[in-house]
Amino acid sequence: DIATQIEALDRFYEAEEYHQNYLLKHPNGYCPNHSTGVKFKDDNDLIPNSGKEIVVVESLNCLYCKKLEEDVLNHYKGSTPLRVAKESEIDNFKLKDKIKATPTILFVENGVEVDRVSGYTDEREFYKKLGAFKLGVESEAYSVAFNKSTDARFCKRYDKFKHTPEGYFIDILSGDRLFSTKNRFDSGSGWLSFFEAEPGSVEYKEDFSYGMHRVEVLAKRSGIHLGHVFEDAPGGKKRYCINATVLEFEAIE
Repeated sequence: DIATQIEALDRFYEAEEYHQNYLLKHPNGYCPNHSTGVKFKDDNDLIPNSGKEIVVVESLNCLYCKKLEEDVLNHYKGSTPLRVAKESEIDNFKLKDKIKATPTILFVENGVEVDRVSGYTDEREFYKKLGAFKLGVESEAYSVAFNKSTDARFCKRYDKFKHTPEGYFIDILSGDRLFSTKNRFDSGSGWLSFFEAEPGSVEYKEDFSYGMHRVEVLAKRSGIHLGHVFEDAPGGKKRYCINATVLEFEAIE
């Protein structure tokens, strides 16, 4: 007889982001030679998702594919699904042109290519392309993120976010945690306000626009504009004045 002993877990190692939700990114399965005996509906081709997704086309022994994984893909936590595939696996997608280089990042909606980046790209370029794809270049969110505009006071998204359960406000593109509800307060300004950002999540830049001297706050990984930080919060604390349109919310279960 085969017996399985159950013991308390004493050590846990979280896998890299590349392995999180693995079967969503690799729907044909984990085992490449199918030695498990599990049969899939289609052993070779990816089935397009409905809605928007990112498909990264790689090839064997591609050094720039490995570099893209290490520099960009392994850190991505955004809400737009991302999958990695070989060129032979994407026959079900409607592409604008043949894949001429790897890696190639395809931005796809309902199985149809909307945009692509061929060759290695760094994080900032990746997130600007993703911003255009996910948000739309004419959207208020894109204008805030990449053109440094500002939400209207008391905008709809601010109303949505000002009373949430416990959780984190995350970068709308990268999915990184930026601000915690523990540090949120009502400044009466009409913009989301926080006493501090999550450690290591943001960068700062001197801003002399509109004849003022301010300190701009940017998301560290994606580089998108978030807002400004001031020294006028209650108790002598900082006030992070943040645009709601460049955030998503992640509740703590």
